Amino acid sequence: MKKRTFVRIVSFLTALLLVVTAFLCKTVTKNNFYKENIKYSYSRSFEILNACLNNITVNLQKAMYASTSLQMSKISTEIFTQTVTAKQALAEFPKSEQTFDKVNKFLSQAGNYVVSLSERLIGGTAITNEDYEKLSKLQSISVSIAKAVTSMHSKYNNKGYWDSEITGEIENLGDDTLANDFILLEEAISDYPTLLYDGPYSDHAENTNPKMLEGANEVSEAKAREALNKMFGNGYEWKFREISQGKIPAYEFYTDSAFASVTLDGGYVISYRESVNELSQTLDYKTAVGIAERFLKNNYEGNFSASYYYADNGVCVINFAALQDNVICYADLIKVGVSMSGGNVVFFEASGYLSNHYNREIGPAKYSYGDAKNIISERLKIMSYATALIPSEAGERLCYEFLCRDSENREVLLYINAENLQEEEIFILLKTDGGTLVK
Repeated sequence: MKKRTFVRIVSFLTALLLVVTAFLCKTVTKNNFYKENIKYSYSRSFEILNACLNNITVNLQKAMYASTSLQMSKISTEIFTQTVTAKQALAEFPKSEQTFDKVNKFLSQAGNYVVSLSERLIGGTAITNEDYEKLSKLQSISVSIAKAVTSMHSKYNNKGYWDSEITGEIENLGDDTLANDFILLEEAISDYPTLLYDGPYSDHAENTNPKMLEGANEVSEAKAREALNKMFGNGYEWKFREISQGKIPAYEFYTDSAFASVTLDGGYVISYRESVNELSQTLDYKTAVGIAERFLKNNYEGNFSASYYYADNGVCVINFAALQDNVICYADLIKVGVSMSGGNVVFFEASGYLSNHYNREIGPAKYSYGDAKNIISERLKIMSYATALIPSEAGERLCYEFLCRDSENREVLLYINAENLQEEEIFILLKTDGGTLVK
């Protein structure tokens, strides 16, 4: 063989080898990409299913307290939507035939049954005790399934398990598989709510155009610093950082241990946060509320109602809503945080108040407290009540707020519209050492 021919053959084989190698590398990369996508899909499906089942559980509990067609319609729509989403998440899991039959059956029953109750209420037919018993049974099953899925989420949502599913080696795991655990739903752990309660309507705390700043003149940096020192009087030498251009333009100041912002227009303090190094708790909640109330009285005209609180890292943060004519205005929200060791105010946030507060014209309610009281389910015992303005996308609504307890001593908060006696909202509350949780 000629040398030139040999060189050509070697060059060709080398080029072929490079092409094959590149192809194999590309194939491996693509396979790894697909595997990672599948594993992400499994993990995401677990998260969606987990969230849906917990939402279904909570809404089934709420359905047991609802007594008007409007509220039951809202609850049934939410449950039905969550059951459809949960079924879609289940369909993404690796499974053999019959694996998810029981869970799918429950989802169908829960969604369809609550919708049927809603339709009956709209048609003028009352919900019977037998209906409530069925709802209770569905809610109990939902709790069991939600607990089991929470347990499985923790147990199987990891790279090693999904690798075994994808490569077909799942039989080597014996009985310890996702499919078997879906059949054995009783293997579950407790389910705890994770949303820290921040007042019933804090999501609506800020409107587009801050009402208190309308027509206000721009203040200087020196005036802004003066307003900050007047409110907190802690002797800090505030350093100017920048002018923030958010929804409420503001001067931002800082020290080595604190941060604060003051509105550009009007010179109102929006926020204040001070570092807390001592985490011991020598004060109780009532003392902290008293300190926060005195702080507001010294800095604001008008009255406030303390609603809900949470304690975190040695600070008790209390939510206050403005009171007008003994009506709680939930949109006018101010948060005050008190150090549980030093007893001084170390946190303040007033964007909700600045955005929404104004002198409202609150007319007489069409219906009385007694009328609204008759709407409350007989399954609940009324502990206290108040009158409140609650925000919505369509504007504020005048309601009677009822704090109730059920037969298992759970606290339930209901809002009955004072103009049409419709149930506007139902919240299930859970008091803990750290504050109040909401479902």
